[in-house]
Amino acid sequence: MVNLINVRTEYNFLDSLIKIKNYIKLGVENKLDVLFYSDVNFLYGADTFTDECIKNNIKPVIGASFKIFNSEIILYAKSKTGYEFISIVSSKMALKKEVQFVDVINNLILKDLIIVFCPSVKAELEKFNSLKLENCEVFFGVNKQNYEILKNKENVIFANPIKYFNKNDKFSFEILKSIENNYSKLNVEDDFHYFTDEEVKKYIDLKKHNNAIKTIISKTNFNLLENKEKHFLKINDKNSLDILKKVCKTLIEKYCDINKLNLNKYLERLDYEITIIDQMNFVDYFLIVQDFIKYAKEQKILVGPGRGSAAGSLVSFCLGITWLDPIKYNLMFERFLNTKRYTMPDIDIDFQDDRREEIINYLSKKYKDKFATISTFQTIGIKNAIRDCGKVLKISETEITAIIKSIKTATVTDLELAFNESERFKAYENDSRYTTLFQVIKNIIGLPRQAGTHAAGVVFSDIELSKIIPTKLSSQNIQQTQFPMTNLENLGLIKTDILGLRNLTVLKNIINLYTEQYNKKINLRSINLNDKKTFDLLCSAKTLGIFQFESEGMRKTLLEIKPRNLEEISSVSALYRPGPQENIPLYVKNKLSKKFKNIDKRLDHILNPTYGIIVFQEQIMQIFSELANFSLNEADIIRRAISKKSFALLDKYKKEFFQNLQKNNFELFKAQKLWDFIYSFANYGFNKAHAMSYALISYWFAYFKANYPQEFYCGQLNSLIRNIDKSEQFVNEIKNQNMQIVSPSIKTPTKLFVIKRNKIQSPLSIVKGVSEDKINQIVSVYEKDKNAFQSFESVITILQSENILDEETFSALVYSGTFDEFGYSRKFLMKNMEDILYLASLGNLKENTLLEDHEKDDTIAKMNYEREYIGFFISENPLIHLRNKEEQLNKIKISKIKDCETNNIEYNVLGTLKRSAFKLDKNHKEMAFIDFEDETEKISLTIFTSVYTEIKDQLVENGVYLLSFKKQVYKDQKSGVVTKIIKRLKD
Repeated sequence: MVNLINVRTEYNFLDSLIKIKNYIKLGVENKLDVLFYSDVNFLYGADTFTDECIKNNIKPVIGASFKIFNSEIILYAKSKTGYEFISIVSSKMALKKEVQFVDVINNLILKDLIIVFCPSVKAELEKFNSLKLENCEVFFGVNKQNYEILKNKENVIFANPIKYFNKNDKFSFEILKSIENNYSKLNVEDDFHYFTDEEVKKYIDLKKHNNAIKTIISKTNFNLLENKEKHFLKINDKNSLDILKKVCKTLIEKYCDINKLNLNKYLERLDYEITIIDQMNFVDYFLIVQDFIKYAKEQKILVGPGRGSAAGSLVSFCLGITWLDPIKYNLMFERFLNTKRYTMPDIDIDFQDDRREEIINYLSKKYKDKFATISTFQTIGIKNAIRDCGKVLKISETEITAIIKSIKTATVTDLELAFNESERFKAYENDSRYTTLFQVIKNIIGLPRQAGTHAAGVVFSDIELSKIIPTKLSSQNIQQTQFPMTNLENLGLIKTDILGLRNLTVLKNIINLYTEQYNKKINLRSINLNDKKTFDLLCSAKTLGIFQFESEGMRKTLLEIKPRNLEEISSVSALYRPGPQENIPLYVKNKLSKKFKNIDKRLDHILNPTYGIIVFQEQIMQIFSELANFSLNEADIIRRAISKKSFALLDKYKKEFFQNLQKNNFELFKAQKLWDFIYSFANYGFNKAHAMSYALISYWFAYFKANYPQEFYCGQLNSLIRNIDKSEQFVNEIKNQNMQIVSPSIKTPTKLFVIKRNKIQSPLSIVKGVSEDKINQIVSVYEKDKNAFQSFESVITILQSENILDEETFSALVYSGTFDEFGYSRKFLMKNMEDILYLASLGNLKENTLLEDHEKDDTIAKMNYEREYIGFFISENPLIHLRNKEEQLNKIKISKIKDCETNNIEYNVLGTLKRSAFKLDKNHKEMAFIDFEDETEKISLTIFTSVYTEIKDQLVENGVYLLSFKKQVYKDQKSGVVTKIIKRLKD
């Protein structure tokens, strides 16, 4: 097979079927020792292409294709200098779309490039020949359109664009282009397949082409990923090391003085850390992170207490990057940064998610072209491929939906896995009506559709980023890398994750509500970390809304472990993961009995805090360091080697481990036992620095819930507006605790939940049928004239005068209880709606013009309308009304059933069927899954075939039932199996 240039990969979005992995496979199968990368304008996949080529012993030649005049020019990098030029041009084209390539050439010196010019007409060939192109190899690219123009040229190479491999892929390519063009059917006249030797001969002398290929191969000796430079941004021109030392020393002296701590111990650790940080050129990096955290705090943006291993650094603690004293909590700096680490660490920071973009904007303005966010790529999944191709192929929406529904939800791009998981889906492939559809989707599944932005990652650089990697503009007009995050470190760039954490936004809302209620500020650092009410709440597992601890499995673990300090909270979160969960019973047993013994007494201070088992990675490092004389740097390497099963490395260290233990008077059988003990736990060990930091966030939430429940619930509900299911859970819990939550009120309209007169008042924003614009208008009018909202007549009149009320809005406000405070029944207001709105529009709605209200709202109807217009019950749940009405229905409530630890007991429960899903069992018989709820909680129930056949005709969503089920636990979730329906209540 002839080697060809101008191959366009999948990263020419919706303009190529060539996946990089398939391109490499083609090279391997045809024994091509060189492959060419030349996407149009962008180099999105150049790093991946390089990586894959090297893994397969293929030489990658990196380039890009651009427009010059009206023709195509392909540039290939001979060296790093040539690559930098291509990267800068690509970045300029991406950042400033109006820049013409000819302007770039005239303003930059071309160096170390292979240039392939593909003229579209003869006049452009003459224009190109007039350019001064120094230090470059120039070839002329022959394609199907211009071969006559170039027939007399010597330095020619075949350069027809290649967008798919085989001729029979053309139809799939046409479908792809149709998808790009909003599903319009297209006939692509040009042929972009990989030409054979015989086909190339039709347009060019094959010998000339091969000679050109050989020349390019011999002249290009650049490996994009073979980089030895580190591009660490410098924060300023001053001596950063002196600044870091001074800041940290001042802060640690103050901290030790206030807390009566041993200053020398802290200064010794500080000096050690700063020495390592300086050796590894991380001084400026720490100061940069400190700077944007300081900016966030100045802007009153809530910053998390730490994330990942950086919380083990005392320098991080001194700079305010993290919140926990690493010496007090035995957190290790070496877990974060040490001279033996082969990958660069980064400091990850959490910010309240609704203000994260302010941090990104700050960094972009401050560091300009030395800062960027990171690209991601949204690929075409199986379902989207079927939907898109189906539209082009004119397959009906009903058929497309049926095919998509047959796919298991977990399957995204693995078509073979999708077939294996679903016989029904496989059957569609074998259906002759869909033969073409499946032929096409096989070619387009997994292709990138467009570039997106990484949710958290950013990079900093000491030089203009486009000299290292090509860049572009994100949708927020922030500079962004064209490469994804995979190879950034190989290019000398350090990635930082600036994360938006929803829970910090909720926490900030709760803090603001506290400040409003008590007219004083609360400092999270001053919160008592030994608050009894907080730990009582955690031990009772009443943890709805508590960060990390909402799931049933977590609640079960809390009930078993009953944490009584911050470290035990962190143990709960570390243990409740696949693998470590197996150790929970032993942890609980040891905690309760307190009779456990460690392999050796010298382990007591390391393992006693976690009751004799290894929970954290730092404990493993301590054992290697303190008992076996390894440095903490080496201890971290061994820990990694165990978890990654690096056997060659382990053999080396195991021998040394035994020798060192014997020197320290460890008996051989104990040494073997200890090695086995460590080995069995190393896979499970969690990063304690991260666990402790996140435990602190969990504690804060629990503290507010235990001590300031109204503020807690109000803040949670404000984060869940329009999330009906989750809001309902909180509303039910509020009522179960005998706290009051009331309907929205037009007398004091709000956009958020607020605390008024010791009650939580609901906002207008939860009312369906009232647009956001109308809510903003209502609140705006209220802020201008609050007195007008104190009587029904005046509020209706003023809202009508502002053209806010129409029948739909009025109905929604009435049925949601917004006018209840005026004393009129909802039934009366709806009955007289037309007259009320008409008189108000004339300005004649006065108290004496309204008829006396003799109507009375039906309780159940009123509640059902509330559910319809709000999504959940606020005033009262109909089930409570039914219980009171019929004593015999006053059965056990779901919350009590869930709290009971005994399983396989049959309960009679009154509740509402909220959701049902039907499926076929292994015998192809119908069964069902339902969500069943009462006024306290919701539970998932299974109805097996034997019962389902008898009761299926009775099942109606939102129907109220008295039914029996047996409680069970499945995958740590409390659920049940329905045994019968006792009664369906017509009410």
